[in-house]
Formats: sequence, C-alpha cells, structure tokens
Amino acid sequence: MPGKQPSYRAPWLIRILECIAAPLSLTTLYKLATVVGTLGFMLSARQRKRILGNLSLAGDLNLDRHTQQQIARKSLINLYAVTFDYLKLRNLDRDSNHIISNIVSIDNPEVIDQLIADGHSPIIVTGHLANWEATFLGASSQQPGIVISQRFFVEPVADWIHAIRTQFGGELTPPQHAVRVGMRALRQGRFAGLAIDQALPEGGLPLTFFGTRAYTTPTPALWALRTDSPIVMVMARRSATGYRLRYHTPIWPNTSNPHSDEIQRLTQQLQRQLEADIRRMPGDYLWLHNRYQQHTHQHLQQAYRHDVLMLVLPESKQAADEVIAELSALNRFYPRALLTIYIPSTTSKKPTGLSTDMQVTVKNYETLSDTLEDDWRYQLILDYSQGLTVSRYYRRRGAFASIKLSSSMPLEQQLTDQVLIHHS
Repeated sequence: MPGKQPSYRAPWLIRILECIAAPLSLTTLYKLATVVGTLGFMLSARQRKRILGNLSLAGDLNLDRHTQQQIARKSLINLYAVTFDYLKLRNLDRDSNHIISNIVSIDNPEVIDQLIADGHSPIIVTGHLANWEATFLGASSQQPGIVISQRFFVEPVADWIHAIRTQFGGELTPPQHAVRVGMRALRQGRFAGLAIDQALPEGGLPLTFFGTRAYTTPTPALWALRTDSPIVMVMARRSATGYRLRYHTPIWPNTSNPHSDEIQRLTQQLQRQLEADIRRMPGDYLWLHNRYQQHTHQHLQQAYRHDVLMLVLPESKQAADEVIAELSALNRFYPRALLTIYIPSTTSKKPTGLSTDMQVTVKNYETLSDTLEDDWRYQLILDYSQGLTVSRYYRRRGAFASIKLSSSMPLEQQLTDQVLIHHS
C-alpha cells in the first residue's frame, strides 16, 4: 500500500508548475521537453560539451560525429522529460486516477515476487536510463526498501524530491551510510537499491565503461556477499503512457569464492548489463552526468577540476626535453588523469615519473597542425605551443578550460599559481 505523504509545503513555484502539469499527459510533457531540450542543446555550450565529450569517451560505442550529435540532443531532451515528469509523480498516491500502474508498469513483476515468496530480499540496481525515479517507485510498490541517494543541494526542492521518492513507503539514505544501512534493510526483509553508474572516484573499482576507465561502486556486490542476497538489474524504458520496467535475471553471489574476486566479478557483470541496456537506447541515457570522473579535485579551483587532459609540448627539441624532465609535477594536481601528450618528433625522450594511476597516451607531431584533431574528449588543455591556435581549437570542441604554459618557468610553479585554491 502507498505510504503516507510526508508533510511539507513545496516551494510556491513548484506548486504552480504542478497545477499546470496536472491536466497534461506525459506525452504532452514529452513534447514540451523536446522543445526545451532542443533549445538547451543549441544554446548551452557547457551542456553540449559535456554530453559530446562523454559520448566520445565511450569509444566502444563506435559512433560517428553525426550520430553523437543526435544521441546528445535526445539525451538532453530525456533529462528535461524526467524533470517535467517529477510534476506528475508526486501525486501518485493521492489521486485515485493516477495510481502507480497508470504511469509505471512492470513487464515481469514475478521476478521480484518469486524472490520475496522464497524469503530473499533483492538488491535492486539501475542506471540513469530513461527515468531512474520510476525504477525506485516501481520496486517500492512491490516491497518496502531503501535507496542510496544524494540529497539535492537546494533544500526546498530536496524536500519535494524526497516526498516523491518515499511516497510508497521507501526510504532514502546517503552514500556514506550505504553499506551498513543496506545490509540492515536486506536482513529485515526489505530491498536495497542504488544507481550503479554514480561516479565514485574514491572507493570505486576502476572498471571500464564503454572502453574508458570509470570508477564504479562495489556496494551491491558487498551487500550480496554479506547477506547472500540476489542482485537484480532493472531497466526502464519510456512508453506511450509512461514507463515500463523490466527486471534482468537475478545474479547470485558465490560466497565460496574469494571476496575480492567475487566483488570484481559481480560489479563487472552489472556494468556490462547496464552497457547492454544503454546500447539499445543510447539517447535515453544521462550522458550529461560526469561518469568518467577520475578525481575529487577538492584542492583545485572549480574551473580546473577536469579529468581528461591534453598536453602539448613545445616545438623546440631542447624546450620539450626540459618539460619532459619535470612532468612528474602533474602527479600533485592530476594523479589519475586520462592524459594525452603531444611530443615533437624531434625529441626521443619519453615521459617518466608520472603516477601509475594515470592513463597516458603519447602522440608525436611534426607540425602544430598535427595536434588539431576532431576530438571532443579533452576537457583541459595544457598548452606550451606558441600562439593560441591549439587552445582556441579545442575550446570550440569539448575543452572547458586551457592553460598557456611557458617552458621558461617550472611546470609545478605555474600549475600552483593557476589551478590551486589559495587560502588567504
């Protein structure tokens, strides 16, 4: 049965928007999202850069630029559609004409029903595909449970979102309490759930996501091993009247295997399942999410908190050799960077002393034009070249920032001055 609606007053703007959305169908809201999302894609360079950059990092999808553009636009439309859907989701347990089955339906509820009947508490895992809120609402309509969720940073809106997520009796808990609270819920006969594709550079496993390293939470695997519970991936897809959920076949832990091996196996299998679902409908995935985050960057200024770096060394052999000798300075600032270094072909020196957690690609160039590729992956350009050609070229693509460097000054000092947070 639906849980009691939490007592609170939504911000006045949200209440007005809910009243406007009340008579509108989800189809109409999606059409509105199509207009807003298309405009957003055209007008917001930052969102466009992030989405196209992430699609470029997802190299295993093998997408040409035109297809990336199409998927990027559809992904932003889906994000706005999810946002507009919130206006309909809060009233599901208060309006007899809008029960859960009208908006969220489950193709194979027997998967979870059978686990419950057999006395097993399922671990529900999803990703930011179609409408991730629908997966929790669908699961909590079958069985009480908890979901790991970050609280939205705007308090009145956070209360409103909390009310939506908990209206069927579900509970939310922050990531720092995930393992303990999830295990307790499973042992009490409730489900525990989370989105496995949240970027967790601290404490995550360094797996690949469509071919590029992405830190992935091992929490579902830990829950499974410590409580002998099955993991069930759920896929949401948009339908004409709302959302349809489908559960994958449960994955069971092998408690006789070494725990470290089993955690790796289970997490890897969940990652591959999510990738397979995304391949079926890549435009419904939240490509705006910073899935490839490698660091927390707490010591860096906001403008320079990036993970995919391009470094162009000076064209002069002597200057390039001098910079190569001090590249270990990057370890202090970007120890896990996905780093591409363009080195002039006149030098035979190779980069040394870089952090083993970095993923480094070295490319040689004859002339500066060799460094100008139609590549949207790079987020930050470290540029020793003369002039602004390289920086401007990549700023028109996926790069959010660039730093002009001089071979006449130590690299560490230049980065300290430009990217570190300086406390007075």
